[in-house]
Amino acid sequence: MKLVVNTAFATRREKLAQWTGLSGIAILLTGTAFSFLRPEVPVIPFITLIVGFLTTRVSLYLANRYMPQYRADTVVAQALKGLDDRYTFYAYALPVPAVLVEPGIVTLFLLKGQRGQVWYGEDGRWHHRASLYWRLVGRDEPLGDPEREAEAALRKMQALFEKALPGEEVPMRVVVLFTNPEVELKANGAPLPALPLRRLKKWLRGAGRTQALSGRLRRQVIAALDEAASL
Repeated sequence: MKLVVNTAFATRREKLAQWTGLSGIAILLTGTAFSFLRPEVPVIPFITLIVGFLTTRVSLYLANRYMPQYRADTVVAQALKGLDDRYTFYAYALPVPAVLVEPGIVTLFLLKGQRGQVWYGEDGRWHHRASLYWRLVGRDEPLGDPEREAEAALRKMQALFEKALPGEEVPMRVVVLFTNPEVELKANGAPLPALPLRRLKKWLRGAGRTQALSGRLRRQVIAALDEAASL
């Protein structure tokens, strides 16, 4: 499998996560110290508490996506290891952070790091249940709306192909990919394919396999994405 990674982008986000984390801690410590030194001015500790908390949340948001152990070019690429050279995986190099060009289709991954129970209910909605502890420490974010995110991802890639390959119909799909090994996923009846990372390669070779594209179109797709990734 060919791997194309915008390492500079991911590294910048990793450093930003570290910097905001340290800044958040420093702000909180400053506010705590001020509350002891100047207890007659309670507004300063209150402000630093809010700013420090928000800064720390930003740090956790970035860390959950760009620290090496969570990054697409680490966890997803490792799960795809062993695929042949007909597959090309793009990480942080395109408008959608994780894109896999297969022999028959372009797959866009929505990466989800939730742990605990995730299911698609009879009410037509996604649900997520996790411990309060993981939510409080910022390691379990809200699940969001995968269907809306999928529509947005498809629009972004469609715009890219309309510009690079006008008149060509490039088949695409979106897969909701849960990267945390502690997730308990039940997605029967979901409008999007959803699976844990450990099942990804088997699914691509089995139920998710599609009819191969023509050699000409596939070469055009790869060339267009390679050009977009180099910008």
